[in-house]
Amino acid sequence: MGARIAGRRFLRIAASSLLILAGCGGGPPTTSPSLPSSPPRSAGQTVPAPAPVTTGPAANLGPCAPHHPASLRPLHPGRGDRVVLARSAQRTLAFVANEDDAAIHTIDLDARDEVAVMQLPGSPSALVGLSDGRLVVALRDRNEVLVLEAAANGAGSLEARCRTVVPSEPVGLSAFVAGAGERIVVVSGYGHTLGVLSAKNLAFERTANLSRDPRAVVISGEHAFVSHVVSAELSVVELATGKVDELDVLSGKMAKSIGAARGDLVRGGQAFSLATNEGRLFVPMVTVDPGEPKITTVYGGTESPIKPFVGVVDLVARKPLDLPLPGRSAHSLECLLPRAAAAKGDRLFVTCLGSDTLLELDGRAQNAAELVRRRVRLPGGPLGLALSDRHAIVVSQFDRAVSIVDLDGAAPEPLVVRLSRPRGEVDAVFDRGRRIFHDGFDPRISSDGRACASCHPEGREDGLTWSTPDGPRQTISLAGRLASATPFGWFGEHGTLSNHLAHTVSRLGGQGFAVRDHADLTALATYITRMKAPVITPDPASEELVARGRELFHDAAQGCGDCHAGGGTDRGRHDVGTGGALEARLSFDTPSLLSIAGSAPYFHDGRHASLSDLLAKADDKMGHARHLSADARAAMVAYMESLGPAAVEARPMREFVRPAGAASLPPVATSPMERLVLRQRPPRGVWENVDFDLGALPTVVVESGLQYDEKVAAPQGGVRLDLLVWKSGCAAVPYHAAAQLMLDWRSTGMTRLLERCVSAPDEDGRRHWRDILVQTIDPLPDGRLHVEQRRGFIHVVKRETWFTSSIVADAVPVANGLAFVFRTSCGDCKEGEREALHVVSPSSTFWGDEYFSWKTLRLDEGTADSASRVFNVPNLERWRQVTKVDVQTGGRIGAPRNARLRIDTSRTLSEDTPRVAVGLGTCVESDFRCD
Repeated sequence: MGARIAGRRFLRIAASSLLILAGCGGGPPTTSPSLPSSPPRSAGQTVPAPAPVTTGPAANLGPCAPHHPASLRPLHPGRGDRVVLARSAQRTLAFVANEDDAAIHTIDLDARDEVAVMQLPGSPSALVGLSDGRLVVALRDRNEVLVLEAAANGAGSLEARCRTVVPSEPVGLSAFVAGAGERIVVVSGYGHTLGVLSAKNLAFERTANLSRDPRAVVISGEHAFVSHVVSAELSVVELATGKVDELDVLSGKMAKSIGAARGDLVRGGQAFSLATNEGRLFVPMVTVDPGEPKITTVYGGTESPIKPFVGVVDLVARKPLDLPLPGRSAHSLECLLPRAAAAKGDRLFVTCLGSDTLLELDGRAQNAAELVRRRVRLPGGPLGLALSDRHAIVVSQFDRAVSIVDLDGAAPEPLVVRLSRPRGEVDAVFDRGRRIFHDGFDPRISSDGRACASCHPEGREDGLTWSTPDGPRQTISLAGRLASATPFGWFGEHGTLSNHLAHTVSRLGGQGFAVRDHADLTALATYITRMKAPVITPDPASEELVARGRELFHDAAQGCGDCHAGGGTDRGRHDVGTGGALEARLSFDTPSLLSIAGSAPYFHDGRHASLSDLLAKADDKMGHARHLSADARAAMVAYMESLGPAAVEARPMREFVRPAGAASLPPVATSPMERLVLRQRPPRGVWENVDFDLGALPTVVVESGLQYDEKVAAPQGGVRLDLLVWKSGCAAVPYHAAAQLMLDWRSTGMTRLLERCVSAPDEDGRRHWRDILVQTIDPLPDGRLHVEQRRGFIHVVKRETWFTSSIVADAVPVANGLAFVFRTSCGDCKEGEREALHVVSPSSTFWGDEYFSWKTLRLDEGTADSASRVFNVPNLERWRQVTKVDVQTGGRIGAPRNARLRIDTSRTLSEDTPRVAVGLGTCVESDFRCD
């Protein structure tokens, strides 16, 4: 099904050029001239590069100040992304950063057309709109920040005002107003810093050192929250002082691998974006279990080591919500490469690289990544996202397209506007390789949804040490290193990159590349070889230290330069004494040291957390740096961290051409054969939102129960009730539509009248009391469900039952009677158990005598919970008999599981009321999985 395409209109492209002056270091910003607009041209025509205009800024204005009254009003001032939305007169404009072509495209969202292009001297990685209408852009490959202003003609073209140099690889932007002025926040990825600049003159006011690979940044109150690509930690920076605190979104959770003697520390990654809404900070990411440090048959500690996850942080308390890890049954692996995010109310929108989709998630859910409300296909490479009142605007880098998605779902597919591109610069091989590198659904690569980019985000590495068939292996960075890095692999056993790729995908469970796939394998190798390393900004204050480190590094006494001349590799294999019992071999290939500052930890097994640690502890078989003084080693570290490419030259002026033809979306498989041919997995279902008013539910006040000493024979409190009928040593709960009886937690049974009973535990001579739980349900004439739950203790000899707590309620239906719910409040219960939502629903098991399930969800501050059920037809038939409610099964009668219900609760520490998400779905798959 094709996408709706914007009508072909005349295109007015305003090409702007920037004079690239000498670097200004820490001095004042450099001013840049502007260019006039070019006349309108029709689709397919070129736009000549006009000569630069050298007129300076208007009189009596600072270099960064606006030159004329503001003509733009950003819809979300201070929010950074690859796309910024703004109002201009009666139009809504989208300013799109195109990193591939070093340009900013202006899209008229009302006309659904591109109206201007501004050429830049480098690749724009992020944009942010200031409150006065100016735009700020970060140039990733030149380590610069530019301030732009909309031209006075109102045509959507931009003019440059000033620029300044920032630490290496600016990738995140935000802005905030403080006092009488506005500030710009710049996050530098490779430089791992956050800088606060004055919007008036781009002067640095404050910098903060961060953990490695920081990326997205949002401002909340007096703090900046920064995500990291290779961890689950957030850096929280106090803007007034630069003080940095770290928050672990996963709270140090452990996951136990199958057959493992201990748990593995679960790590996080792919946190490229952040989204805020009503006191919550959403962190789309993945959880990763890299496994124990040992030899395994595959990469990772579990059968599916990477799973989608959305962390939640309380912006007021600045604490993460304690959420459970995704379970083994979480099959929604379609968004293992989240890239952009934005929130509107409780709706969280996330773009997914690899599957090229926009997901609408329920932000109230325990793990929003598992509660997909809507799925929209997009052109390839969705990296940017912004929301207007009625639309989501998505930037797809690979296909150079902007998608306009209706938020209300009125149009099932997006309207796509294709971006202009430089004439003659299409590299089909590189483009194909990039798509394969990021494709998580290509069975040739893996069997569990992992793409090349899962371990090598942006061609670098994930900062992890994985269990592998060769032993523990640290992921090595690829970008900028492979052109002269043969042979490949830690053992150097592969003479060509293609052979190494074939070896790697086999260990990921991939089918590999057949002879007919030779062109795709070549394209993948081409892309990997040409990926660019981050540009390094030299620090003038460290020049002498770097020079000294260079001398020490190449000095024969240390011997580092013998294998790493110029920071490269001698392409040899060496036994440097680092192998051990967990290694398949003892000799390792010499890796390149280019861009090594951003690839911790170090060594093949990741044993060294820093370069300083490596030099201080390395065995004498690999250089002799540990005998140097701490100052000398620090100089060597400074030199090693300087190894990398310098800033690129300014991009030349080029001719931008509107592409001919209509944009298209990826095809959708409609049969198993098409899925095989198109290499697509079955389409995932979505959860239909069910209206739910927590405040309207009946609330029952309960008390905490007593604790019994099982070794004391006499009753110790509670109320004696004889609810059971005994026959031949068995107990049953009679006279109810359905009941559940649990004795001593070891024995569980369901009864309907006297159809089934459960034997009481035998006396062992040491204990007198056992736990007992009785739950009953009965339908009421008004459609509600009368439910009772009693907990207590039973004497194993006398069969006396003493109940210490009870719940009696009339639950109300939800999801057309698929569940019944009510609330409880317990003032004397311990923290975390004082408020609860009770969900009574059909049993999800296959046993014929089990009629219902009773799940209690926490509603207290700082808690999150979930009840998820998949029902088969017999379950629902028994539920109808018990509740007298006609539940629609949906799907095929023959499907083993055909109805899904999910209820999630979450509440941060600072929220007055809990948030509840209710989802309903159906499944018509022919197997037992209902994803």
